[in-house]
Amino acid sequence: MSGKPLEPSSVKNILVFSHSNIGDVVASCPVLDVLCRDFPSARVNVIVGPRAATLLEGNPRLRVTVYDKHMPWPDQCRWFLALRRERFDLIVDLRHTILPFVLRARARTPLQMPSREHMVRKHLDRLRTVHHFSDENVPRTAIVPKPLAHDVLPKGRFVVIAPSAADSAKRWTADGFVEVADFIVGQGMAVVFTGGAAETGLIEGMRRRMKNPPAGEAGPSLSLVGRLDLRELAFVLGKAAFAVVHDSGAMHIACYFGVPVIALFGPTDDTKSGPRDPKSVVIRRNGSCPRCLNPQSHVPHQCMAAIQAQDVIDVIQNKFL
Repeated sequence: MSGKPLEPSSVKNILVFSHSNIGDVVASCPVLDVLCRDFPSARVNVIVGPRAATLLEGNPRLRVTVYDKHMPWPDQCRWFLALRRERFDLIVDLRHTILPFVLRARARTPLQMPSREHMVRKHLDRLRTVHHFSDENVPRTAIVPKPLAHDVLPKGRFVVIAPSAADSAKRWTADGFVEVADFIVGQGMAVVFTGGAAETGLIEGMRRRMKNPPAGEAGPSLSLVGRLDLRELAFVLGKAAFAVVHDSGAMHIACYFGVPVIALFGPTDDTKSGPRDPKSVVIRRNGSCPRCLNPQSHVPHQCMAAIQAQDVIDVIQNKFL
């Protein structure tokens, strides 16, 4: 830790450099939660990329600034000079840049730290270099879920299935999702599909192939694909019994709110980005994937296709029924 411990009453202006990807921003939310709890009179400024900006809207404690790395160089200079005039008391940089060293601040996180453990723990360890804090009783306040404008969610127990993933190598098979969705409906629960508008055709195709076909808004299968912003997605996930997800933004949002997930992992490392809640389960079958065994090769990943629908069904039967 640099310097003396910070007195909460003396800290009025905090800057947090967060990330661009939705999942990475969600992983930084526990840092924001600690700062909002421990510095109640401070303004907490958060810098995020354009894709994740709406995630933190609705929180009066946070002032969100969007940094677009594609903005023209003169605009970047003006953006930086505006930050420099702020005179921050504390800067927490989760991107490991040199900016905290050229901005004026009474305390700042170090440029380098050993990379270890889960990324949420890594972010909290970075905060701990400038602020001693307790991990106990930290309220989840960074993301404010937004209720849906219309009451379309199933009345009973339902499961969210989120087949989206920004990287195609992280995607599971459509056949697998269809079989799992049919099993869930067969157990008396509804299925709510979520995802971006680009997945509309894919997910509607899954619903048409289900043995328990969609029957309108109140049927066993509901699609909210392309209809939710990030805070509405947080609301829907918060109401779910559990979620079946990839390594994706939906997974990170569910985990932030303590919603159990069945997380389907392929080429990414679940020990660094997967769920930490013991109620959740990671399914990974990459032991024989030639691309995972040799990342320098150019063969396609086979790890996601190696996951069988029965693998997911077994977890549902053993943990969630």
